[in-house]
Amino acid sequence: MLTSILTALAMGLIPAFDQDPPISTAPVSDWHPFSRSATTAYLADAAQIVPTEAGTRVRVARVPLTGSDFSHEIDTFTFRCGSREIRFLSTDTYDGTGQLTDRYEETVEEWDTVNEGTNYGFLYEVVCNEKRSAQGSYPSVTAFIGQTR
Repeated sequence: MLTSILTALAMGLIPAFDQDPPISTAPVSDWHPFSRSATTAYLADAAQIVPTEAGTRVRVARVPLTGSDFSHEIDTFTFRCGSREIRFLSTDTYDGTGQLTDRYEETVEEWDTVNEGTNYGFLYEVVCNEKRSAQGSYPSVTAFIGQTR
């Protein structure tokens, strides 16, 4: 009996609704607002803070506070937490529908000092000291845009 069930599964003879759904391999995001200017909100993806050989990598969304679409940019940085240094890696640009339209990757490996009281200083606290916003978080950048515009 078990053999015939396994054979039916392998051949795709059992309807999909009788099978377990596939396990999602998509990364989970948890976007936390950490800074704001008069024109832009800054959010860090706390679920995707990743230790690497070069340091700790983080994605940061830059979201215009005005507009009627889902356009935004996501920058990727690496931090050296011990020496309070940051390095820019790339920018992804998303259009009004929220679709990726352009990508820029930095080719120069230049590290900058992180100063307190700046956007990078606030981001350092998120990445290196696990500080989180009391404002809550959002599952995606487009969810943040949809709830705040």
